[in-house]
Amino acid sequence: MKRKPGIFIILLTYLLVIGCGGQDIVGRITGPDGKPIGNLQVLLYNASADKPVSAAAEGVTNDKGIFHIKTDNPGDAVLEVVGDKGEGRIYIVHDKLRNRIDITYPVKEKIVFLHDNDLHFDFNSLGAFQTRLEVVRNSNKDVFLFNAGDTFVRHQARWIVDGQPMEDKAWYGERALYMIDTMNLLGYDLMTPGNHELAYIQPYTLIALEKAQFPLIAANIEVSTDAIPPLEPYRILSTSTWRTVAVLGLTTVSLPADSTGIKLLDPFDTAKQYIYLADENDLFVALTHIGYNNDRELAARFPNIDIIIGGHSHTLLENAEIINTVLVAQAGGSEHIMSKDHVKYLGEVDVILENGEIKEKKGHVMVFPLP
Repeated sequence: MKRKPGIFIILLTYLLVIGCGGQDIVGRITGPDGKPIGNLQVLLYNASADKPVSAAAEGVTNDKGIFHIKTDNPGDAVLEVVGDKGEGRIYIVHDKLRNRIDITYPVKEKIVFLHDNDLHFDFNSLGAFQTRLEVVRNSNKDVFLFNAGDTFVRHQARWIVDGQPMEDKAWYGERALYMIDTMNLLGYDLMTPGNHELAYIQPYTLIALEKAQFPLIAANIEVSTDAIPPLEPYRILSTSTWRTVAVLGLTTVSLPADSTGIKLLDPFDTAKQYIYLADENDLFVALTHIGYNNDRELAARFPNIDIIIGGHSHTLLENAEIINTVLVAQAGGSEHIMSKDHVKYLGEVDVILENGEIKEKKGHVMVFPLP
């Protein structure tokens, strides 16, 4: 009688097979017409914050559009499809790697920009606003949330709550902190400060802005005061498939005389200095607080800018405009005096890339009515 292998040997054999065999990934690539495409190179990268230097595995589609890739990667992955129409990328959650992957080439990628502006101490309809953020984030892999300035109210005469004037500057400090804490909670990615933040009130503006868990960007100002935190001219954001988005901050064109230690530079001259970012990145966005008319002028002068998301003029563009190939968006805003009667706006700009090139861009504004 032959001796049956022990449990230990069976387990060891199983582990060796799994360890050596890896995971077999199967997919099919077709064109927009549904016809299979052969001879496409498929590279598999381990998903990470930065694109790895080399692919973890690769394969080539046959004449039926089928590819096979074997990998030891147990986690999420990015597949890069390379052909004569360029390269496209798709992020795939590890659970779906076990199923057949169907891809259309050229590959489309979607980036969503959510934005608001000129809140002026109002964050009404917060519950509905937060729910909408969750819906968009759960439905899309790459979502960024921006604010285009004037979150605070500088003028003491306008610190009014339920008809009662708030004369204590400490109240301003508390409300400013509430706004920044709320923005932190909601996960804002970037903010361009407006004239109400730059016309600072010591020490409260600094205390509030220093708590921001998101960068403050503005390229057209020089700061020589410690009454506001340091500002960055721009930020480079990255999507889940390593597409890069350069966001240039351009803020107000005028300040009160008592705002010492802040020098404003011409926003158009400043934009010209940074236009090189358009060539170095997949998308170039201007996050501005210079007003609608200046945004239009910016678009007319610099078609290299893909998107302008603006504030300051409280302009409600229910549907974003295309000016000189540049998409211009702005999401209304609140009055300078706080009120529970103010509705909340949220702009959304959707960008579709096809093999890394912009195929479509559009924007609209959602209104959240009062509870």
